[in-house]
Amino acid sequence: MFNSQRLRLKQWTFWECSLPLLQKMLAEVDQELGKVLRQIRAAERTFNQLVAAGDPLTIDEERAQDRGAVAKI
Repeated sequence: MFNSQRLRLKQWTFWECSLPLLQKMLAEVDQELGKVLRQIRAAERTFNQLVAAGDPLTIDEERAQDRGAVAKI
């Protein structure tokens, strides 16, 4: 096992983590969730625009892309 892998395993052993490390990890999770939320909002805006335009084929394509984007997360 590489040193970086050991460090990552130790970081995720929560009871061995210091409070500052846990706070840093929480901030990173919050940041990633913020990115996901922005992606969801952008997809919703695009979807609503397509629905308003009345193009069902484009709507189906957008849904498939959104599913693919969420699956990658």
